[in-house]
Amino acid sequence: MNSLFGRYFAALIGFGFVAMWVSVGLASAVLCLVGAAVFFFGSALVQRRRVDSFTTRFAERSQTMRTAPARPSRRAV
Repeated sequence: MNSLFGRYFAALIGFGFVAMWVSVGLASAVLCLVGAAVFFFGSALVQRRRVDSFTTRFAERSQTMRTAPARPSRRAV
């Protein structure tokens, strides 16, 4: 993650937490924060699995193409 993007993201989460805290109370703000963290890490896990499966399929296909027998060359007579 880009450093600047990480800072903006942290500032946005902090602002949202304080806004919830002021408007509905500390317990609700903490609950919203926990819910956001669960969904954030859940989506990161799903994305990582998707990337891992893509990488595995790509590596298998590359290995299959590399080990495939070469076509015999045809010479013009």
